[in-house]
Amino acid sequence: IKKDMHRDLAMISVESRFSSSLNLSRGRNFLKKGEPVFALTCLDEKRKVLSGSVDGPVKSEKNILLWQVDMETPKGSSGSPVFDRDGRMVAVVKGRYRGNQSVGFIIPLETVVKFLTEE
Repeated sequence: IKKDMHRDLAMISVESRFSSSLNLSRGRNFLKKGEPVFALTCLDEKRKVLSGSVDGPVKSEKNILLWQVDMETPKGSSGSPVFDRDGRMVAVVKGRYRGNQSVGFIIPLETVVKFLTEE
């Protein structure tokens, strides 16, 4: 439907109906250093929960807000939703630091919601 190459986000349309959905208004926009986070991935048709923690405050990289996380971030996990320990969505996986699979970057929920609601 739309894409933003700068923020690395895309909205797609699917014909399937889903039995559940996420309520983004119940998500969180702020995380603390050391706070645990969990990403849900589906790599090679296998579902997996990745766990890690926030490495520091949100930073701006090329005018994109990102949190750095200490979390396994395998190739192909970009776009995976990230949750706090209470199951509230907080971000989506952006990617990983090249050459280091355990240093990842996540896009804050606030950026995702702004992208979804922009005309």
